[in-house]
Order: sequence, then structure tokens, then C-alpha cells
Amino acid sequence: MDILKELKSKKYNSVFESIKLLPVQFESSLLQDVKFPQSYGSVKNVVLCGMGGSALGAHIIEALDISRVPFLFYNGYIPPQFINEETLFIASSYSGNTEEVLSSLKFAENKKAKIVGVAAGGKLAKIFKNKKYPFIEFDTKLNPSDQPRYGLGYALGALFNIFIKLDLTEYKMEYVKELARNIKVSSVNKAEKLAKELKGVAPIVVASEFLEGNAHILVNQLNESCKLFSEFHSIPELNHHLMEGLKRPEINKKYLKFFFLESSLFGARNKKRYEITKEVVKKNKIMYTYYRVSGKTRLEQALNLLLFGSLVSLVLSVVYREDPKKIPYVDYFKDRL
Repeated sequence: MDILKELKSKKYNSVFESIKLLPVQFESSLLQDVKFPQSYGSVKNVVLCGMGGSALGAHIIEALDISRVPFLFYNGYIPPQFINEETLFIASSYSGNTEEVLSSLKFAENKKAKIVGVAAGGKLAKIFKNKKYPFIEFDTKLNPSDQPRYGLGYALGALFNIFIKLDLTEYKMEYVKELARNIKVSSVNKAEKLAKELKGVAPIVVASEFLEGNAHILVNQLNESCKLFSEFHSIPELNHHLMEGLKRPEINKKYLKFFFLESSLFGARNKKRYEITKEVVKKNKIMYTYYRVSGKTRLEQALNLLLFGSLVSLVLSVVYREDPKKIPYVDYFKDRL
């Protein structure tokens, strides 16, 4: 199979183009001119509501631990009870019509939280504009696939924009902008090699520290794009329970494959845990592979992995002959609901 030829075909090209545009998506939201009332400068905590692909950028923000104040995101209808007038509430929805986010927005308004919106349009965009809430609107032409999980650059850039403008992070605009402009498109050959290693198995994606957000994203993309069962576990947590569950059922040995996301920037104890965990996996006769993420800083590695993981999920969908844009059971569920 000529993977590059397939990626340029009608079935896959829109997603391929979206992945290549992830750094441009990021910059478009990062540099968008959004004004905040003076009162927004006194927030004591940040809460984000988003579902599915619309929450994936928050996973990276949390894993990178960029916030000077407590940061929490959740996926559901009911926000945490501590939300008040000192909370910055971020309503994040790619479509702008996510019912859980719309419900949570009403709750946050009733609690007099400081509201900011992140969306491509829909009902949320109308609310934000009518009520003059600070709002970052995605330039959707940079995501020809129209899939939120391949428009992650928008959400991540928007969150950095918000945190930098409100002085909620030590990151500076010039550094983040320059980093985004220098991120290189991942190697199709490397993505193809890894995708073939993951073919025919259920990948258990393992990450630690600042790459845990990326692992969440990769699992989401493998589920939706490849129609493939995959789960995420973190080190050190998995060392306290999961290893004892590898013994049975026996079919684990045939269909499970651990996929370790590794970094030279991890702490020494976690690096040692990775090596011992591989030993345990091997003792249980379960397959594993790994990928060492490149980059000099944590943010650079997270952005590199965002691009590479997205490309791996797309290439694997080609290998499986799946349409990465179609999500029949998500659509079925929404219709039934």
C-alpha cells in the first residue's frame, strides 16, 4: 500500500491537510485579539467544560501544569459547586451546540463566574456575542476535515491566549508563537511504521507527567478514526494496580499491546518505572512498543507528539480502510438521545 498516495486521496486528504495545519490552527487562535474586562484579572481559579474533541486541549494544559491558579476541567452537565464570582469559566465547544456545555454555562452565569467562550460558531457563539463575553472564534477553513479531534490546534492556541493575556501562566506570547511556527510536520514513514506495529491489537497507551494529555488525545483519535479499542494508563498509577490484571484473560497475550510514550524530560523515578513496567509486561507475555518524543522543552514535546500522534491515527485508519471522518455510533447515540 502506498500510504502517501492514500493520504492524498479524497477519502483521507481533508484529515491529512488538517493535521498539517495544526500549527497554523494553533497560531490563529493564539494571536486572536480578545479583550478581557479589568475584573477578569482577579480570578482565583479556572474551570473549563468541554466534551469529546472540544476538551482535548484542556488535557494538554492540565498535563503541562501551566496555570498559576487551580485549573480544573470536566466533561458533563453539572459544574463543580465551588464556582463563584472569582472563577474564570471557559465554555469550550467546537460546534458551539454541545448540550452539556450549554447547560453548564447557565450554571456558571447564575454563580456570577467570569465567562469566556471558545467555539467555531453555533448557539454558544450567539450567546457570547449577544452578551459581549470575551470569545475566541475558530477560523474553520484551517480544518478541512471538520473534525474537532483534528482541529486541536484551535482549542490549544485559544487556551494559551487566555492564560497568557490574563497572566495566569509563566509562558510568554513570543515564545509560544515562535515555537508553534517552528513545529515541523511529522514523518509519514515513521507514522506508517508505528501504525503497522499497532495493527491487529488493542493498544494500551502509557504516558507520564506532561505527556498524559497527549495520551488521552491519541486514545480518542484511535477510537474515533480507526474504530479501534484503546485505553490510556499513567505511570506511576498503573504500577499500583494494572500490572496484576495482566494475567487473565489469556486472550490478553494475543490482542493487548502496550504503547509507551517516553521522554528524556521525565523525572528519574518515572524513567526507572518505565523500564521495570516493560519487564512486568514481558513477564506476562504481552507485547509492547514505545516512542521517544523529541523536543528540548515540555511544550515543544507536547506539540510534536500532538502532530505525530494525529498522523499515526490517520495512517492506521488507512491501514484498516476506515473513514476517519465518520463516527456512526456517536451519531446513532446522539439521534437516540
